[in-house]
Amino acid sequence: MDKDKIYKGIKIAASLIATTIISTIIGNAINFLQEDASRIVYTVVIDVLALLCCAICVKLYYLNKELKDVNNSLHESNKVSSEFGVGKGDAYLLMSLTQNLNEPLKIKYLEKAKEEGSELASLILANLYSSGIEKDKKIALEQNREQAADIYLYMIKKGLDNHGVANWQMGYYYENDLIKAARRLTDNNARYKKAVKYYNESDKKGFGKANNSLAIYYRKGLGGVKENLMEAEKNYMKACDYGDVYAFVNYGHLSLQQYEGAKILDIRLLTSAEESFKVASEYDNNEAYYQLGQVYSIRAKMETNKSDYIRDAAYSYIQAFSKVNNMYSASAYYQFGKLITFSRSLGDDAADLTKDSKVTDALKNPKFEDLAIECLMRAYDQFEKIDKSRLGYKYGLVYDELKESISKCL
Repeated sequence: MDKDKIYKGIKIAASLIATTIISTIIGNAINFLQEDASRIVYTVVIDVLALLCCAICVKLYYLNKELKDVNNSLHESNKVSSEFGVGKGDAYLLMSLTQNLNEPLKIKYLEKAKEEGSELASLILANLYSSGIEKDKKIALEQNREQAADIYLYMIKKGLDNHGVANWQMGYYYENDLIKAARRLTDNNARYKKAVKYYNESDKKGFGKANNSLAIYYRKGLGGVKENLMEAEKNYMKACDYGDVYAFVNYGHLSLQQYEGAKILDIRLLTSAEESFKVASEYDNNEAYYQLGQVYSIRAKMETNKSDYIRDAAYSYIQAFSKVNNMYSASAYYQFGKLITFSRSLGDDAADLTKDSKVTDALKNPKFEDLAIECLMRAYDQFEKIDKSRLGYKYGLVYDELKESISKCL
């Protein structure tokens, strides 16, 4: 049937109902003025019917509006599709990008694009639900990871996950217990097995983050995966080839861990860690700066040109704590304090960090005359603001060492 005829029919029906309601209201007014009891009962019945007619009228109005919106969006998508030479899915995606101030319409266009098989639109839509939208301190879209997971599963089922992102996201949801399906698996290892399954599927499609995730499982022996450092290294390197910044950080960790645990000193492992952290630091990664400072601190204690490495370590720590406050910046302050003490103990002005203007500038307005103590106290202040359950074993040890150091100094 012609849509225009449908619209015309709806308009006529709405007009007739509106006329009936107005006539009823006038008749009711006359009846109440006559104060006839039987007429009052009759009037109540008519009022109820009038309200029902009113509700139907409103429903018809919104149905009419919805049909028009669908027709308009179809017309607009056809126009965009023709103008840009793209399919309907991409046309709806392009239309969504023009609706930053109208979130409901933006979501609607993304839904349409998803139904038309657009992988990118599906990922954008899932990401919006996963994180939610807040504008002007008001919630424009409630966070809904269940909805996001449904979209990722829809993509996997319909063959839309061409780049492995949806599979990786599902693995991440299971690994971190973020959806109901994961929480129903009370055994952590069961969750990890589901995560590994999705990570492997993501890896087959060439998504680098999957290799970074799988490397962690091989490194720790989780999710039914046997501990295998060679496989961990292989996956880290593969993820690095894809340019995953966290893979560079984690590969650096692995190299540093192997260097520290080796029975025979292997400087190549320390060099490998340094190179990995350097690349990650180019992405302004906070943890990479901290770890790079750790590598330079190790070199400062073993190389002859100590003052150069001391400064390299110091400048890396400064980068780590200058921009954000987290466990890496807190740890950087702590290690920086230890490095200042070490630099003074050498009795060499060239190595003494307290004589370096970059260091004094980074520690402006100190509360303590001793800059080493100043660093320890700043580290402690930052650690106190962090949820201790998120520190993990390694940074938990740093925090414990810090408290012990402060108790000795004060």
